[in-house]
Amino acid sequence: SWLISARRSYLDLIVGAIGTGAVPEYSDIQGKVVYDISPAHKVSLLGISGFDHIDIKPEDDGDEDDFVIQDIDQHVLGGSWRWLWSRKGYANTSIAVTYADFSTVADDGDTRRRLFENTSQEREVTLRSSLQYTPVQGNSISAGVIARRIFSDFTIFADADTNRIGEHIPALRI
Repeated sequence: SWLISARRSYLDLIVGAIGTGAVPEYSDIQGKVVYDISPAHKVSLLGISGFDHIDIKPEDDGDEDDFVIQDIDQHVLGGSWRWLWSRKGYANTSIAVTYADFSTVADDGDTRRRLFENTSQEREVTLRSSLQYTPVQGNSISAGVIARRIFSDFTIFADADTNRIGEHIPALRI
């Protein structure tokens, strides 16, 4: 069996009618495939992705005079195997990979000087296996193991500034 679904926002197409240009754009896609290898073995594959974007210009908001662009992409891909090894027990094993990319950039509306930037990537790989055994009705034994590896990377920049009380704040680079 299989299933697939996709969605997209259309707010950006009616931007003129609502009187602003700062309209979020988002979309996602999902899919799943399940295959019965035999009565005792089933495998499945699942994927989900989402995409978000917004572009704010100075004329979009009377309070802010900066250009801001934000993008977020998130993805999950996973597979699983179910094994019915007897009438009293089964095993489930799965692996999943998730990753997300985040980006926010702000530029001064007058000079187009970079004021702020944050780009981040997050990745995770998870392997999970569990056993379920029911020797007699009403009593069960469960066991499992999970292994996970997480990766992340980021860059942050904030330009030097002077706050409301006149203190100078130096530029930040991480």
